Amino acid sequence: MAKRVKTHYAKGNKTRELVLETALELITSKGYQNVTIDEICAKCNVTKGAFYHHFKSKESMLDQIHLKTDAYIENKIPELLEKEPSLDRFVELSYLYAEMTQNRGVEIMKQKIRNNLDSDNRNVKSSEFYDPQRRPLLSLFEDIYTELQEMGKVTKTYSFKYFFHFLIVTYDGVMLDWCYNNGDYDLPEAVKQATRRYLLGFDTSVAGNASE
Repeated sequence: MAKRVKTHYAKGNKTRELVLETALELITSKGYQNVTIDEICAKCNVTKGAFYHHFKSKESMLDQIHLKTDAYIENKIPELLEKEPSLDRFVELSYLYAEMTQNRGVEIMKQKIRNNLDSDNRNVKSSEFYDPQRRPLLSLFEDIYTELQEMGKVTKTYSFKYFFHFLIVTYDGVMLDWCYNNGDYDLPEAVKQATRRYLLGFDTSVAGNASE
């Protein structure tokens, strides 16, 4: 019985990934408004019932981007933790997220921003986005930040919640400009430079930021 449940889950997860990847491919090539759920289902040969089993709507598919990206980043964490502890870990994390964003294409992110601005289409609340229960990687990010504080490399003036919130604001600001410019520059490199400038305010090796 347990074996059947595991197999069913594996098949369901495979279908979900197929639908998501097919939708992202179609949206990238044709534009979000020009792609229908019927077209997505036909392209990957699944029923509309199967689609709605995994996604509430076309808009809700885009909410899965952060969770899917988190899974990719999680696989990179062991390699990152082998390096000497420093704020550069957050530079590398931001760079990895930006790579995923750029690879998916500017059209995807433009629509994600529109959905976030539209309260009727926003399926993930801000409080859920910052919830470690919903995004387990946040707990690991907090551990990295706390470790750096304990080592005296990061000021103890600011909490992780404050630090992470404005780290995301920095990232989103660059991404918004990238979308405004229709993706005509290197997003990961721009995010890396902006993140480094942001982190100067937390680095105790910078004059005026000595840890208490």
